[in-house]
Amino acid sequence: MNTNPVLNRFLSKKEVMNLTCLSKSTIYSYIKSGNFPAPIKLGIRRVGWLESEVMIWLNSKINQRCSVEYNQLELSNKAGRG
Repeated sequence: MNTNPVLNRFLSKKEVMNLTCLSKSTIYSYIKSGNFPAPIKLGIRRVGWLESEVMIWLNSKINQRCSVEYNQLELSNKAGRG
């Protein structure tokens, strides 16, 4: 279990929206499809997301882009040799 207090803090919906640049409806759509971390119920009308889980999701998006760019570069290099 990660005991780092900075990464285990809860983020509000507004903070998650600002951090990810996603709308509320997109976040909940991604949650429903299993493509975004689910919030944790904190009270009757309050939920929060673990900052560490949101950061993992953001890093996965960065890694996806880097992987696509690398694959495109590889294809471009192969095409140039042929």
